[in-house]
Amino acid sequence: MLYVGIDDFAFRRGQRFGTVLVNLETHHIVDLLPDRQAVTAAAWIKPHPEIMVVSRDRGGEYAKAAAMAAPQATDVADRFHILKNLTEALQLLLGRSLEEIKLASQTPEPHQDTSSKAVITVEEWRPKEPTHVQRARLARRSGRYARYQQMVELRGTCG
Repeated sequence: MLYVGIDDFAFRRGQRFGTVLVNLETHHIVDLLPDRQAVTAAAWIKPHPEIMVVSRDRGGEYAKAAAMAAPQATDVADRFHILKNLTEALQLLLGRSLEEIKLASQTPEPHQDTSSKAVITVEEWRPKEPTHVQRARLARRSGRYARYQQMVELRGTCG
């Protein structure tokens, strides 16, 4: 197995969490680990020196596990979490810029001078860090969506 995906899941919603390991070449679940600890994941990865790529979520525990147990492997973020990062940044940017977008979408009167409008700098457009509450909400949603995706996938294989 050259490519492994690692993510967390709930054994029971909101109660107990574990780690799922997926062979990214076959898209099959390889193993379920009893917790989300770096040492547990590292213990599973260590006897697999053939692993060349570890695809993971945004959490730090799995990054630690990959660094400890598979230093030869490239550590990458999975597509779902990359798109999630992009979506969150875009939502923050658009949310903060709603007034400017509305103004830009309106056609100016022919006699109005638009050259005097202020130009917004790159620093003003950069998204702010999400709050602790926003990060927690997004993490919960991410977990729910991952479970949903797995259910859709399993339903597709059942018929």
